[in-house]
Amino acid sequence: MAKTNITSHCTNCGAKLHAADRFCTKCGTVVKRDVKREIARLPIWIWGIGVLVLAAAAFFLFSTVRPTSPPATNVTDNHDTEGIPYPDVPRLSVDEAKAGWDAKSAVFVDVRGQTDYAAGHIANAVSLPLAQIEAGDTSLPREAEIITYCT
Repeated sequence: MAKTNITSHCTNCGAKLHAADRFCTKCGTVVKRDVKREIARLPIWIWGIGVLVLAAAAFFLFSTVRPTSPPATNVTDNHDTEGIPYPDVPRLSVDEAKAGWDAKSAVFVDVRGQTDYAAGHIANAVSLPLAQIEAGDTSLPREAEIITYCT
């Protein structure tokens, strides 16, 4: 292959250098390449391929990312004829709750935040905010009846 592209001159002796030269053929000085200039001189089609490869990699990366939390669901606000919300949730009467407390077979759990709990709560009730329960907190005794409240 014939050397026809003269791209620069030797910094030591001034001899003409070809694009493929690694050292000056006249004085032997190592040719220092300007990588930025060489990259800038790449043909446009190589740049196009590079952009397509990067776009494909970005598409693959972002199309496989899944959300870390499940989407929020809409909870309908149901009331019975007496105006009690969520009538399908099992409820205890005050007398039933007190009987469990007196027999030491029940634990009252305040599911409000710490600020509300500090403002007032049932004596000896455990503070376990709802967010902790949803996160899987299992610090409550398994043998006791758990009575949650939020007001």
